[in-house]
Amino acid sequence: MRDRFENIARGAALMTDTSVEIKEIPNASKPGRPNGELNKLFMELTGGAQWLGRSRASSDFSDVTWEIPAMQAYHHQ
Repeated sequence: MRDRFENIARGAALMTDTSVEIKEIPNASKPGRPNGELNKLFMELTGGAQWLGRSRASSDFSDVTWEIPAMQAYHHQ
């Protein structure tokens, strides 16, 4: 996928008579930032919850938690 992306970027630069610089950013994704207040409120409103274990799924949600208050929860009824 990396090679394909780099080729697309180079092709776009050639078509627009510009240049492109491709750099790899180490550790581009941040770990999720817990929000204790939202977690506490969720637990109070739901009367307790069952939390899922760590997921192997990929998302940008952990980056979102650094920008706005957020949480992910699973409530089992």
